Amino acid sequence: DDNAEPRCVKIELKSIEDLLRCIIMTIPEENIDVALDISSKICVGILDVICLGKRIPIQIQRIEVLTNIGTMLRSYSTMTYSAVELDVDDIRVINDIPQAFRPCLTLYREAINSCNPYYRLLCLYRIGERIKEIQKDNMTELKKDSGFKRSRIVIPDNGLTQLYFKPYVGKSLSHFLENHVRTAYRNNIAHFSLGKGSFDEKGNMILPPADNKINSVVEATNTVLIEVINEAIKEEIAIMKKYNLA
Repeated sequence: DDNAEPRCVKIELKSIEDLLRCIIMTIPEENIDVALDISSKICVGILDVICLGKRIPIQIQRIEVLTNIGTMLRSYSTMTYSAVELDVDDIRVINDIPQAFRPCLTLYREAINSCNPYYRLLCLYRIGERIKEIQKDNMTELKKDSGFKRSRIVIPDNGLTQLYFKPYVGKSLSHFLENHVRTAYRNNIAHFSLGKGSFDEKGNMILPPADNKINSVVEATNTVLIEVINEAIKEEIAIMKKYNLA
């Protein structure tokens, strides 16, 4: 914002083995949200011009907020990987995946692999759209079984959903996608136009991809979607296997 009050910020660059690993900003602010907002704008600007000038990918993997004596106040991290155990059945299950769902699995892995919360959300939203189409196609055959009833996939009740999505706890995945994900995030992420409402009155992006405060809420949305979409995919695959719909 060109009309904002100027601030004086000390910037230090920390390298490890000749690679830039950390940008440290010291900001004389008592309000943590103001400090985060200022540091985010500065850091984004630095990384944007480096990316443009050097044509290289740059990711922020972790943000730490410290006091002037080093006390940790907040931290933000991208989704981290962890080790898991595999056995033969984890590989053999490929034989049970209907062709209709294989693109969904590819997109699901793309969402898990991506460190970009916005891209991850778009991948998951697209899977949600495709699941609805597959379910609709399957119902033609499933209606022949008068006792068939598809399980209702709902937003779980846990600490994360109570904090961020309390109105949606117990509501269906479809309701969550339509009434929260699409309106709050998907449309503004997919469009970049004044006419689409992607900017505020000052010309700033409504959903700037490098704003850590917004990213943390988007990632909370992704965390919920990763769980419930996983459940929805597995359930529909099981139905298709049971009724030989593959």
